[in-house]
Amino acid sequence: MFPICFFGDAGLAEICCAHSPVAMKLVSHTPCDIYAHDPQRARGRELLDVSMDIGSLCNIALASVSPRRPSSLVVVSMEQVHFFRNYVAHLDVLPDWLPHVLVINLDVPSLEVCEELAQATSQRTYKMFCASPRRCFSEAGAPLDRCPDRPVPADRVQRLSSGGFVDHVANWFKPAVTQLLLDLGAVGVLYSDLDVLFLSGSPDFYLSPVSSRLQVMCETTILPGNPRKFFMQGGIVFAPRLAQELVDRWVASLNETYLWVHELAAMRERYDEYVCLSISAFLNVDGFLTPDGAQVAVHFSGVEPAMKPELMKLYNLWRVSGVSDYPDASQSPISLNRAVSPQEAWSVINEDRKMRGLL
Repeated sequence: MFPICFFGDAGLAEICCAHSPVAMKLVSHTPCDIYAHDPQRARGRELLDVSMDIGSLCNIALASVSPRRPSSLVVVSMEQVHFFRNYVAHLDVLPDWLPHVLVINLDVPSLEVCEELAQATSQRTYKMFCASPRRCFSEAGAPLDRCPDRPVPADRVQRLSSGGFVDHVANWFKPAVTQLLLDLGAVGVLYSDLDVLFLSGSPDFYLSPVSSRLQVMCETTILPGNPRKFFMQGGIVFAPRLAQELVDRWVASLNETYLWVHELAAMRERYDEYVCLSISAFLNVDGFLTPDGAQVAVHFSGVEPAMKPELMKLYNLWRVSGVSDYPDASQSPISLNRAVSPQEAWSVINEDRKMRGLL
């Protein structure tokens, strides 16, 4: 087989082809062509190909890259569109810093909501780019809302009391798309979960675009026999361009051990590869009482999904109303939809955690 030259620079391609055994037709390749054929990106492509068309995803990702500001990334499924609406409602606090937002839609319903919100945000300082899912069909030829996922091993399905399960494979889309955006020239990539709500407009004060390490939300944890106090928790990850090598290693670490767990599990104990964001500025909801102006973001992690909207309401952080994709509060195993204090709510939440073996 004769060598094929993948160069965006025509001069380099001519030199390469001139030294090939057989003269080859000169073709100038785009960044997406290079990504699609780079063997070092095979693991990321393999993962994304489950739900996305790689060519279409790359083209819209390329359009979302700003030459001067970081890229922003979220992943949305039909089960999360009500959280997505609330997430977008909170982005208004970042008007002077917010980069374009690339939304990875895993299914048709989430794409429809994304396009609706993109139209509504068209007059703001940022632009929302909605990546379409791959279109799949049943054996009978009927269109499916979402392409079938990889079979999930029974011992890896994290059951929730609401009857759903954590989409761990979709979690790995975040580092895979982060890698793609950095390949396409992003100065940095900020990705966050949909239950992370921004409270003030100065995250850039805490994020370093010139660092060679990942910057992540952390939790205070003391493990037996380990002197380290702060560990990567998730919720928000910022990957500057200088951390490209770490992101590449992160995505390459995808294997059966980590595929069915949180995407950060493969990074958690690589202490030299990440730094913790300010615990007081980027905090978990467990340590959150009321917005005080100094907090940048709060992560509603460790709470049963059906209860999160109710808890957000208690803190006056739920800004979604009158939409059909809001889940019925009766689906929550323990309803908080009444006049209770945050302290009472946490008593209910911790009882639920104990029943699920999380405390």
